[in-house]
Amino acid sequence: MSAHPLRILLIEDHLFFRESLLLLLHESPEVAVVGEASSGAEALAVLPACTPDIVILDLNLPDISGVELVEHMRKISGSQLPILVLTGAGDSGSLYMALKGGAMGYLRKDHITLERLIFAIMSMRKGLVILDRETLPLLLEAF
Repeated sequence: MSAHPLRILLIEDHLFFRESLLLLLHESPEVAVVGEASSGAEALAVLPACTPDIVILDLNLPDISGVELVEHMRKISGSQLPILVLTGAGDSGSLYMALKGGAMGYLRKDHITLERLIFAIMSMRKGLVILDRETLPLLLEAF
């Protein structure tokens, strides 16, 4: 474990899911949620102030697509900001566009556990690209 927890910005428009993730992530000493947002505009507003190490992002936001938001955040924070897409979208087009836009990870909400999420976050900290095994067939389909 690192001496300092990894700083997380959580972007999720569904209040119940966002609050549930906040509670679960709070239990892990490896991470600290330093910001949260329910829309793309809110995310872009809090991003500079919270200086996250990793962003966890839903693709389906009310005001902007998550794919567009990935591109905007990478421009603002530099290409080194790891962005993990955590979404219910299960199509190859969403996966392809998210990765093309600069996301370093793509996990499906219907297959996630806290253990898998923490593993993904810690792996991304090391510079690894993360896809869950349920997403791999979509990647092949996208190409």
